[in-house]
Amino acid sequence: MKYDLCCLGSALVDITFQIDDDFVKANEERGIAKGGMTLIEKDDQINLIQELMDLGKSPDKACGGSATNSVVAASLFGSSCHMSCIVSDDDNGRFYLEDLSSNGIGHNSELIDSEIPSGQCLVMISDDAERTMCTNLGINSNISISNVDQDVIKNSEYILLEGYLVASPEGYDTFKEAITQAKKYNTKVKECAKHNVKVSYPIDLFKTISADISDKEYKEFFLELGRIYGKEYINETDS
Repeated sequence: MKYDLCCLGSALVDITFQIDDDFVKANEERGIAKGGMTLIEKDDQINLIQELMDLGKSPDKACGGSATNSVVAASLFGSSCHMSCIVSDDDNGRFYLEDLSSNGIGHNSELIDSEIPSGQCLVMISDDAERTMCTNLGINSNISISNVDQDVIKNSEYILLEGYLVASPEGYDTFKEAITQAKKYNTKVKECAKHNVKVSYPIDLFKTISADISDKEYKEFFLELGRIYGKEYINETDS
């Protein structure tokens, strides 16, 4: 099958609550910045959700993640799309794949028997419509080269790569392999990166990745991720 867009990135289930200013202030006291995305431990996320439920709030639920949101939007606008990701065999994993399919998006993902849960993002929307997110990546941290589908990339016009997972060794190898396959089949590469993520990685990581890639276009791809996620900006002379 031919695809307009294929994606490689996090599979998250968004749990969305409406919150008031008092809860915004409580979050800030916990170190959760309004309007940002904070990586959070699963137990801390569960406690926050329970606190919101105890206040009588009911959540909305949908598949999510930066790449997922992009591919869902593209599909709804009529593009043929495919998502490469990993989920566990749990309620969130099953929901994610079902919701992905209901939005007309292809996938080859299987439910993985693991003690690590599927990824989940707690989304808190304040009265001014600002979104504050607390994400537990769960099994997404185990993404690997085996999740790179050569046939899908070969038959896609574009591949969208979710940026911040590249900071793990497995994520780096996975993204590098995806870019290698994209270059082999002349598939255009785009990045999906969040400029307001409250997490940073050593800038040397991105310099190392960039130095390991000879093609100028893809070198710039990783340098741009470094500018977004690195602890300091990369000087233009480094590129």
